[in-house]
Amino acid sequence: MRLGLGFLFALAMNDIFTCMSFALEWSPDGRWLSYTVSLPAPPLKPLSGWIFETGLPHSPKPPAASFLRSRIDHRHRIYVTDSLSGTSVLLEDSAHPLSSPAWSPNGKALAFARLIPDMGGTARVEILLQEGTGHKRLITSRKTNRSPLDPELVCLQTLSWSPDGRYLAVPNLNATFGLSIIRADTGQLIKTLPEALWPVWSPDGTHLAFVNAGNSTSLKCIDTSFGATQEVAELGRAFQPPSWSRDSKTLLAVVRKVGRGPGVGSQIDLVRITLNTGAIEIINQLDSGEKNYRSICFSSDPDAEDLYSAVNVDGQPTAVVWFHPRTKVTVDRFHPLDITFPIPSLALASSGQSLALRLGWSASDPTVALWDPVTKKLSPLLPDESIRREWLSLLIITARQLLHATLPPHLNERGRAVDRPTLLPVPGELPMNHELLLRLRRVGRLGSTICERFVGDLVTDPELLEYLVEARLFFDVLRQDYPAALASLEVVEAQATSPEHRLQLLALRAQLFLGLKDPERARDTIAYLRVLDEQTLSRFEYTAAGVRLTPQGRGTPGWPKYLSLKLDERLKTSADQDEPGDERMDLPLRQIQGGMFVAPVQFPDLQAPAPGLDAVPDVGVKFRLPRRIPPAPAPPVLPRR
Repeated sequence: MRLGLGFLFALAMNDIFTCMSFALEWSPDGRWLSYTVSLPAPPLKPLSGWIFETGLPHSPKPPAASFLRSRIDHRHRIYVTDSLSGTSVLLEDSAHPLSSPAWSPNGKALAFARLIPDMGGTARVEILLQEGTGHKRLITSRKTNRSPLDPELVCLQTLSWSPDGRYLAVPNLNATFGLSIIRADTGQLIKTLPEALWPVWSPDGTHLAFVNAGNSTSLKCIDTSFGATQEVAELGRAFQPPSWSRDSKTLLAVVRKVGRGPGVGSQIDLVRITLNTGAIEIINQLDSGEKNYRSICFSSDPDAEDLYSAVNVDGQPTAVVWFHPRTKVTVDRFHPLDITFPIPSLALASSGQSLALRLGWSASDPTVALWDPVTKKLSPLLPDESIRREWLSLLIITARQLLHATLPPHLNERGRAVDRPTLLPVPGELPMNHELLLRLRRVGRLGSTICERFVGDLVTDPELLEYLVEARLFFDVLRQDYPAALASLEVVEAQATSPEHRLQLLALRAQLFLGLKDPERARDTIAYLRVLDEQTLSRFEYTAAGVRLTPQGRGTPGWPKYLSLKLDERLKTSADQDEPGDERMDLPLRQIQGGMFVAPVQFPDLQAPAPGLDAVPDVGVKFRLPRRIPPAPAPPVLPRR
């Protein structure tokens, strides 16, 4: 019987953890954002030449619940970011999993859990208090009796401070999981709550609410006498910690009620639960139907005047819903970047003036950003080189997937598909107001800004440098800044060594001339490509058997004819048309370039940021990301036939 109950509990916990994500938490004054990320260690090595790949890119989307598997080859980090200046401080860097941090009531310390493996496959969980950039204090350390222990389960845990700062509710990772209530100053154990998770203290400090994941998922609470727990309401299934109202009388939660009977599906609701009576009031229906939910998250201000939620379902677009619970009016439905990006975490600052989001397919993705509800601006958080790489990878793969799925194929006279030199679209290939172009423009603007963050940085890895210059060209074309793209193309051409790649870049140059509305240079370049396309080129090679004449690749046969067709169409239909504006989709790029990241650190009681762990030893040859250079002359003008 005990084995059966344990099996049911394990299934329930797996169902809950599958939809969990690393929490984002604001300081009490709403200025500083704390968050935990997981990064490959060592960083994934970027591959140059990816810009010439036209096949379906590898999806970054992991299998369901893949983030529950152990990542022994990852670094786990805790950052805090000042929302006013954009300055970030690295507080913890560990090879072992870290929980999401929790702010103390006075905003001067952070508590978090850290898993430390022991010999023999066991482990212990440490609770630490970060009181400054250089001051960390161990509160308690306890062995776990759960074996084997999935390290990522630690990362999905949350801690909670009592409002007076005396108590901490911390994860207790034993056989059935649970929570422990300890003294924040001494680590003394006060109470153990089996099968409990997601603790949240009421604002008046009289109750600790938590989700019980035993035989059924329910909302429970315990008062400060730490006696028996009280069951408040059955939840069906919960997706994240509940949220207290300012008066400590009700809680908000997102629950899934499964219908019974033929033809009745399930429903995802935002509900308000009354503490004393357990009454449940549906505030808003978020979704319905039998779906494979990856995550569902919500966040509101202390007065519940503004509430944001996001539902992430496999194979469906994601949107953030801005809702007013009092009036039951949906203010807006939007995505700050692109609907293909899941949003597993949301956190609204207490002032309601900044919304933190985690974008990506994993619960611990380091791609965190801030969104301004007034200006509609998205500002990515880029504390160091490793996270900038993650942002670039996410944007490149997503853009290539969009292009691969949407760009029309071109067939030659024999009905065979003509290979493209790159996945970058030809100007005029899609209507100017096509949804894909608008979406790619947003991705391109953000990607170009992140590339510019590398300008002036010392880069010791030549392969990283090649990756960056290709990325800058890629994003310049996506945002339709063709003069900048032409300058970036010069840098990529200078590092190209393959004859086939040089021809592909020449074809891309013709595309850029089309975008610049320069029909003369476009026509001459296309004519040059057509001559090469119709010839059989060879090169001399020295081999062990002597000198050989080896046929040379022609880039992308048939593509010059397609470009010539597009040039004629563009001259006929769009010679005098201007490109459409995109005010709604503009991004706050100049905020990032204009000094957000260089303001002095003013973290409460934290004097100066610790040295960045991404600093590279002063060895070997160093490179700088090349700045823009003037375009080189076009290929020689050929006589027209």
